[in-house]
Parts: sequence; structure tokens; C-alpha cells
Amino acid sequence: EEERILIDQSFTEGRGDFRRQGNTRVKVISQPQGSGCLAIRAAGPEQGLTSEFYVDVGDTIEVLAMVRVIEWNKHLGLSIPDRHNRKRLHATTERKWEGDGQWHPVRLRVVYDVFGSLPLWFGGGSSPDSSSLSCWSRIQVRRMNPAKKMQNPEMALPTEQEKRSLPEFPDAKIARLMPPVKHKTQSAGKNMDAESTIGEKLTSSGKSTVLPDAVTSTLLQEFPDRATLDSLKAMLKGPFPDNRSGRWRLARQIFSNYTFSEKLIGNGLAWLPVYGEFFYENPRYYDYPHNPLISTVLYSGIVGGLFYLAYLGWSLFLYFKYRRQYGLFLVLFLLTGVFVSVSGNSHFSVPAFAFFTQLPFFFSYIHKDIISSIE
Repeated sequence: EEERILIDQSFTEGRGDFRRQGNTRVKVISQPQGSGCLAIRAAGPEQGLTSEFYVDVGDTIEVLAMVRVIEWNKHLGLSIPDRHNRKRLHATTERKWEGDGQWHPVRLRVVYDVFGSLPLWFGGGSSPDSSSLSCWSRIQVRRMNPAKKMQNPEMALPTEQEKRSLPEFPDAKIARLMPPVKHKTQSAGKNMDAESTIGEKLTSSGKSTVLPDAVTSTLLQEFPDRATLDSLKAMLKGPFPDNRSGRWRLARQIFSNYTFSEKLIGNGLAWLPVYGEFFYENPRYYDYPHNPLISTVLYSGIVGGLFYLAYLGWSLFLYFKYRRQYGLFLVLFLLTGVFVSVSGNSHFSVPAFAFFTQLPFFFSYIHKDIISSIE
């Protein structure tokens, strides 16, 4: 397999595909020739920028970025998921880089046992009073050639010519352009700085919570301090092993804590950060039950689950009705259904299953139209 560049960003024309996380302050600094850079003021551990890259099983992925540290923080760095996509691998910056006026390489290498789209993230701070200020450039994510990997196990650093193309500027200039912002956030009538908040709003719908009392106002709103999230864990009795059965067991306990109305009509996507907190210790890192029916019941309650079952049942009935003409499609429907039942988050997670579910309704329409034309 040939080596392939998945991300190559020098910020010469804006942020590209990188998206801000939370209230991260960002400024693109360009120059007439050579690379540009992205100045980031981050006032929280989860503040920074993110993008995505695609991997396949067995891929060796290298990430290399150049960073200039103006105001250092212990959370400042770059991260990607580990080989099993269960935890975040973090390459941190060094305190001695602060204010030295030099560009430094930050790098990671992972061999993946998963496939799909994975996040690349960089940034990080502690609080408005202890934020980080850094400039990033020449961010590359590449899939390595196995032969080249054997010949050169170490990641290639930028050449001297490439280093000279990086922007040069006084640190004081960037500090003046992006001064720290002093602010407080309100929670339960008390001032709480940004260090004790875990995230911004996770979704824009609803205000109810997955669980009562101790975790009221924690989900679908700003997360409070760590103690409240720890109390959430205490209310749900594990263990919840990191597999399908563990996720299904967690779903059952979440549903059992719904109010009567929530059991009937669901509670939206409030359960998503609960899964992230239990399986990744990060409420922003969403996970799910790996079963569309369970997800439907959590999202839209018993009513939604019954409608979904009726839809699947009617589709299966039509397939058996026309099995002589379309037996192959029935087999494909069943095969994709088995896969989705242990892997999908929603009915549309696997487009092939959504397509084969809808197909018999089209067959029924065609046959009715033929019969009408004959009559």
C-alpha cells in the first residue's frame, strides 16, 4: 500500500477543515510566502481544534505538527485515539518551550485495530486565569507504507528549509492580539471558573436529564464539577465491561431511571454523554449501545420502540410476501440486520440496512401498480 497524506494543513488560507471546540479563541496568521499558522488561546482542557481522518484495520498512522509555545499549560498538546479507539493518546508540549521563540515538533504514531473516521485534536488549557497560548503549523497525518516503516522506524522531522518557511513573529505581538479573557460562569448560584466545567452544551434540545436528583442539569447543559459526574457513576451500578453486553446493561439501567413520561416518549440524546463518561471517562466522547432498537427506546421511549418494531415487522412481512421474486434481497436484508443489531447506533448507521428495509415497500407499490393496470 502506498503512503498517503490524510491531512496536510499549514493554514495559509484559513482554518481549513479544523473546527473549534468550545469557546476556543483562534486567529489565522498568514505571511506572503511560506506557511501560515493558527494561534490558539485555550482556557480549558477540552478547548482546541479538531478534524477527522479515516483509518483501516492495520494502518500505521503518523501525526506530526509544529508548535510554538507562547504561554505554556500542562494540558497543551496534540492527541488522537489509541489503537482500539478506547482512549486518547496525548503528546504534550514541554514547559521549557515557553517563550523560546522556536518551532518544536509534536508527534504520535499508532497502528490501528479499528476502521472508520477518527478525531485529531490539538490545544488545551486549564482556566481563564491559566490559559495556554500557542501557534500551530504544518499539521500532517499520513498513512505509512509498511516497507518504508521497516526502513525508517523513526518519524521524519521537517527539513531546515521547511523550518525556515514557518512564520516568524515576536511572541509579544501574538500575546497582544490574543490576551487572556477573565470571566466566570454561573452554576447553582455560585461562581465557578472554567477549569471546573467539563464542556459546553452538548446538544441544543431538551432540558430534562437521564437521571434524577444528583445529576439534574448535568446533561444537555453545561457539565458541572467532577464530583457530580462521579455521583452519576455511583447511581448506576456496574460493572459495565467494555463490550456489547456492558453497553446493553448500562442502557437498561438508564431506562430504569427514566420518569414515567420519559419511559413512554423517551429523553432525546441525553444518554450519549453518559456512555462517553462510563467507557471513555470523557462525556464529550460519545458512545452508544450498539443496537438501533435500544437506542430508539432511549431516544423516543416505548412508543418510539413499538413504532420502529412495527416498521421492521411490516418490511419483513412484505419480503416474505414477495420472496419468490425477491428472495435475494430478503437474504441481504437479514444479513445486514444481524450486523446492525450488534453494531449500529441508529437505523441509518448502516445505509445498506436502511435501503433494504425500505425496498419491499417499493416492491409492493410496483405490484399494486401492475395489478391496477391489468384491471
